Amino acid sequence: MPAKYKYKVLSYWPKIALYSAKFICGLNWTIKGIEHIPSNGDFIILSNHQSTWETLFFISILPKNVCYVYKRELHWIPFFGWGLALLNMIPINRSKGAAALRQMIKKWKNKLDGTHCLIIFPEGSRSPSNKIGKFKLGSAILALETKSNIVPVALNSGKFWKAGSIAIHPGDINVSIGPMIQIEKYTKAEEVTKSAYEWIKHELLKIETEDSKNS
Repeated sequence: MPAKYKYKVLSYWPKIALYSAKFICGLNWTIKGIEHIPSNGDFIILSNHQSTWETLFFISILPKNVCYVYKRELHWIPFFGWGLALLNMIPINRSKGAAALRQMIKKWKNKLDGTHCLIIFPEGSRSPSNKIGKFKLGSAILALETKSNIVPVALNSGKFWKAGSIAIHPGDINVSIGPMIQIEKYTKAEEVTKSAYEWIKHELLKIETEDSKNS
């Protein structure tokens, strides 16, 4: 089956899971800033990572072909991993360090045709709902090397579906999409990383403050 058809067929699973969590478990979501998602051109989304939920959300909601950077060990999971391997995304061997980054850059360059959105969780792993981990520089280096603009995203999914837990609590996840970070304005990965990190951290604080007022 051609890649685009495999993507359409296999991406139904996360959509079913996302909307099942909504209608069965009461796990809803509110999106702010959807207008910041460009209608054309390739771009990178940098998002904080709190839960399994956002891995379902991005591929289900975004209008472009979504491509994840993820650890290759996920391919070893029966059925799920096998399907993931068929989607031709960007699995990496984290233990390879610089070699993994070069591989990631090469694979993303091969996808630059104006129809793709690359999802990266720069923390590297999921964080508790009230924290944000340190961002790794790899995503910023990738953006600079491929001249890919960045859209920052902040979300609080871990408040309702915690990392490492199968328990899903009803509630309304807040997803905030920020203005695009124009990569041509930067020359250093540290500056790109700081810009994305500071926006996401500030937006998470706003989300937590608003939740406190409404609770």
